[in-house]
Formats: sequence, C-alpha cells, structure tokens
Amino acid sequence: MKKINKIAVWGLAALAAAFTACEDNMITGEIDYPVENLSRLFAPVEFKEVKPMPDGFRIQWTPVDGAQGYIFQFCADSLFNEGSDEYYAGHPNASRVVLSDTLVTTATVDTITGLGLEQEYFIRMAAFAQGKEQSHWLVSDRSYKTEARVVPQVLKDVDRNEVYTNEATVSWYVDMLGENPMDQLIIKVSGEGTEETVINLDAATQMAGQYTFTGLLEATSYEVRGHNSAIEGEWGDYNTVSFRTKSGQGDAVRYDGSTDFNTFLANLPNASTVFIPVGTTVTCVDGDKQTNVLITKDVTIRGESAAGEDKPVISVKEFRIVGNVNSIVFENVKLDAGETGGSYVFNLHKEEGSVFAGCGELSFIDCEITGYANAIIRHQGNEGTGIDEVTVDNCYIHDFNLSGSSYALFMFKNADYYVGAFNITNSTFFNVGTNIIEHRLTDTAIHNCNATISDCTFQNCGSNSRTMFDFDKTATGTVTFENCVFGAIMDPSVHKGFRGSYVVTNVRNCYASDDFTFASSAGILGDIPKFGAPAADIFVDAAGGNLTLTGVAASYAGTIGDPRWY
Repeated sequence: MKKINKIAVWGLAALAAAFTACEDNMITGEIDYPVENLSRLFAPVEFKEVKPMPDGFRIQWTPVDGAQGYIFQFCADSLFNEGSDEYYAGHPNASRVVLSDTLVTTATVDTITGLGLEQEYFIRMAAFAQGKEQSHWLVSDRSYKTEARVVPQVLKDVDRNEVYTNEATVSWYVDMLGENPMDQLIIKVSGEGTEETVINLDAATQMAGQYTFTGLLEATSYEVRGHNSAIEGEWGDYNTVSFRTKSGQGDAVRYDGSTDFNTFLANLPNASTVFIPVGTTVTCVDGDKQTNVLITKDVTIRGESAAGEDKPVISVKEFRIVGNVNSIVFENVKLDAGETGGSYVFNLHKEEGSVFAGCGELSFIDCEITGYANAIIRHQGNEGTGIDEVTVDNCYIHDFNLSGSSYALFMFKNADYYVGAFNITNSTFFNVGTNIIEHRLTDTAIHNCNATISDCTFQNCGSNSRTMFDFDKTATGTVTFENCVFGAIMDPSVHKGFRGSYVVTNVRNCYASDDFTFASSAGILGDIPKFGAPAADIFVDAAGGNLTLTGVAASYAGTIGDPRWY
C-alpha cells in the first residue's frame, strides 16, 4: 500500500536499486553500518510538517542540496535513533523497523502509506545521491500517531424488538449503499478468537435493507459488521453492531409480597418473568435492617400498571448479581431509593456470597429511577468481568446523586472492567448531580465499548469535577450522539465534557442551550450547535422538570430529545 513518488530521471533507477539493497542489508543486519561513517554535511536537517493520515503520513522536509532521493523508516519505539547499536549488525531489534520506503525524488513532500491505524511511530530519514555516501539520519524528536479510519456507519443499531431467542434482524441505510457498496454481513459470537460466518447479500437483499439471522444460540451476544467484498481486509469493513439473543421463556409469576423478595427470586426457575401488581411497593428488610437483593439467574421484573397509572415501586438498598447471569430486565417499574439509604441500584461486588462473574444484558425499559446517592451501576468486582450490553430505553432518571459524588451513573473505572455496548434511547436525565458514563480503564485493560445515546434530553446534570462521558483508555469503539437536547450543566465551573482518545465519535442532529458549557475538556460536546438561549428559555419549566421545547427551540419539537416531551 506504499505510495512512492518518482521523477523522470532514468539514470537514477540503478542508483535506487543499489541503495535499496544496501539499506535492506542494513536493516537485516547482514553488514555493519557504523554510525561514524555517515556524512553530517550531506544530511536532512528538518521535518517541516508531519501530517497524520489513517494509514500513514504526509511528510514535508527541508531539501538537501544535491540529493537525488531519500530513505524513510518508521519504528514503534523511542530507541529508534542512529546512536543505538540495536538497529545495526544483526541485532534482533532491527526487526522493529516496520516500514522502510525509498523515494527517488527531488521533491520535498511525499505521502507514505502502509502503516497501521491509530499507531504511534518514530520517523527517521536519510538522503542519498550518486557518488555520495548515504547521509546522516534525521530522527524525529517525538512520535507521531496515524489517524483512525472513519468507518462508514452503514448498519443501523439493532432494534431490541427484532431480537428473539434464536433469530435477529439487522438493518442498514439503503441510501448509503451508492457510495458505500455492501454485499456481505459478517457475524460472530462476541469475544476474541470466535469464528466468523460470512453472509453474501444478493442485489435484492441489499435493497431490502435488512437480513434475518436464524439458528442463533439463545442468551448469546453477537457482533455483525458490514463488508464490501471488492476491498480486501478492514478497509472494506463498515461499522459493527451488536445484540444479545433472548433466553428461553421461564415461568410467569406474580409477586404478591407474601414472601421475602430475596427468597422469592431464589426459588424462581431460570428466565422467569415476575409481574409486580399496581399499587405495590417491593422492599427487602430483615427486621429493621435493609438487605441487598441477590439475583442469581435470568429474570424479567415487570410492572403491571397501564398508561397513566403509577408504576409499581421497587425500593431496595441495592441489587447484586451473583455468578454469571445472561439477562436481567426491569420494565415499567419505579426504582426508588426512598428511605433505604441506598447508594447504588446495582453494585457489582466480589464479597463472599455475592461474587459477580459477568452479565450478558442488563436493561431498564419504561422505568423511573430516582433517589440513589451514587450510581445506577457500579462495578467493584473481580477484574476481567463486565456486562455485554446495558440498555436504557424510555426511562426518566431524575433527582439522582444530588450531592455530586465522584460516582458516575454508570461506573466502570480504574480497573479491568467493561461494558460491551451502551444503548441509551428515548430517555430523560434531570437533576443528576454526577457524570453519566465512566468507562475509564487502565493501561493494561483492552476492551471495546460502543455507545449510542439517541433521542434523549439532559437538563441540570453534572456538578462534580468528572467528565460527563468518559471513555478514557477504552481500546476502540464508536460513540454516537443523535437527536439529543442538552440543557444547562449543574456546575460548569468544575464539570468536564468528553474524553475518549481511541473511540470513533459521531454527533448527529443534536442541539444545546447556551449554558451547556464545561470547565474544560468539552471534546465533541463542545461542537454541538447552540440554540442561542439558556435552558430557562428553551424548556417550558427548566427548573421544575417540564422539558418541552419552547421559545427559539420550539420549531425543533418532535424531532429531537426524549419523545415524552413532544
């Protein structure tokens, strides 16, 4: 994939061939090439510009008088300099030269490709000419990082209503296929080293905009990416979407409050659905002491209230997941800390008797969540564990962590913890004193995380000194904000915006009030267009929680933000 600029000087062909042979020997160590023999009078003196590209660099340099060509070499470590004998005379480190390019040119700018995506390289160059010894090396004084490839987002996020026990439907944007031909879907079970299956799409299927996978394993996480078979390797890939198949249906049981909630859940068959009657408040106490609720198997907990009725309330100190559970779903309930003194809705632990070993899907659908002191999900369990997918859909999260503690709503930080995907849609975050997502890993943790935040409204969030959406050191992934409304930050003098050096980011059709500002590190959130008015003027009642758009924002009603405010 290297690009080599050439000039029409026929006599230089032999020169380049001869020098390349010499240079190759130098790299492989077949001959000695002592530093002291290099000319310091005939040598490059300056990299004028190094502009990163997805797989290489555009390099401009100061010309060397009399040069007929140049050698460029790229290496991934800082020992890359001519003063290190480790790159000469057959030393094993010579193999660290990941790309060497010989340019027969009198130009002073060139584009060199063939390097890895998002990789850091040190660069050195030397000049050569007929009748002269190869020059002294010019070594970059710092590393340069190639850019990430901008992956076309052809596949749509998977609709949870299109995922079943053994099948799932994946859709794509047909209007994007003209510029981004896609004739294959590649599916695999999530995780490293799992086998991939290629599905070839005929023309009719491509234009239909969807494909249904059948014969899938139940309670299993899958990844699907689009691909253009005309382009080899990752350059033919489009975005990756994920989903988790449902568990086989267990019993459907109504909880009437006659037994302890822990005991009730422990005695259920796997994959049961628990119905909570209207007017019920579920608690879990031992005498006058609040106790934790342990979930040891797949379960759906669903309120029976109809539209317009108050949701059944679950008021427990905290839930803990014990062992490895495939699917936990809360639907149409109000999770309220109430008088429990609870800090977390879910506290993923490693204490004896409540050791967390993993979870496939943890979902909150049509829920109200309020009153807890710290986080919706906090992970402090064994390292190397996590949740494949966290879903928040049609939820109202309010008056949460009002003290602005250091815990994010979704707290996975400073350890080898992970979430494979966040899907946060059609929801409101109001009076939330903390940051939203903290998927902030360590240097040694290598995890991907995809996050979709769409059709949501945020108002009066963030009073701590953390970062609102923090994906620091997350290895790869795509973070997308779409159709969202952002109101005032609770304390803009300390709260920060966005961090994530290695994730791909997208912002589509989002708008913000003029007081959506940060103390620092706004990141992509700082690029969101403003309405030209503060939150008090774009919402009907910004302080009281009526977040229907008004004033200069009224014309956007029905197209952005949580649909509950349409």
